[in-house]
Amino acid sequence: DQSTFWQSGLSYSTGYVYVSEINILANSCAAGRCTISTSTGTVSTSAATASITDMDLNTAQSCLFNSATGLSFIQVTLTTPTTLVAVSVKSNCGGSVQVLGVVSGTNSKMLIGTVQTSSNSQAVNFEIVDNSTLSGLVFSAIRLETTWSGGVQVFELAARSGPCFEFAGIDFGKPVAVSALTVRHYAGSGGTVTATYYESSLDQITWQKLDTNGPIPSLMTDALDLEIYPAILMRYVRVRHVLQEKASFKVFV
Repeated sequence: DQSTFWQSGLSYSTGYVYVSEINILANSCAAGRCTISTSTGTVSTSAATASITDMDLNTAQSCLFNSATGLSFIQVTLTTPTTLVAVSVKSNCGGSVQVLGVVSGTNSKMLIGTVQTSSNSQAVNFEIVDNSTLSGLVFSAIRLETTWSGGVQVFELAARSGPCFEFAGIDFGKPVAVSALTVRHYAGSGGTVTATYYESSLDQITWQKLDTNGPIPSLMTDALDLEIYPAILMRYVRVRHVLQEKASFKVFV
């Protein structure tokens, strides 16, 4: 029925927190890549820090004030040093919280932004792509710091190194050999979408772009018939639209 459709979510500006393909900090703490302050020192065990990068804006972890350093902090090490496009934070603190990028190679700390008390318990997004000082730097870690003696409660710390994208697709329920697809989609007004892909997967982790014999028109509203030869084994298939930076738009399939 070409009059019914699926509708994607909104990854910009902070919706990408829930998308592990975009959020490069997803589950970093559970993997042991986080360090937080305590009243007596620091701790980096995954059990103590997991909720900070668990892609859930409603779970939280307290980072306690350490009088020896005069700081409360959380630091998340990136899997691979990279440039950054944006960092998002949800925290609660009696004072301001600095969002810092740790530069790869020098370990110098660069200020990305400051979360003020007026933004307590709200998801705040900092666009690095707009900052000429930061946009070309390669970072090895992201850090939150506050000098507030009451410490800081961190609900989520997320970041991305590439554009946001939206997708909608289906699960066949089991792997099937697919030799043809008919797709009808809509991606909004001109300039919103920079590229459109049809992709298949067996596990929703590794995705394969399908050969469409050239670029797919993002503004296409008529159905597109795609022959796949030889047939590809897939369980999942989706339409993915890569968004222009700062564009917020849902995808319809």
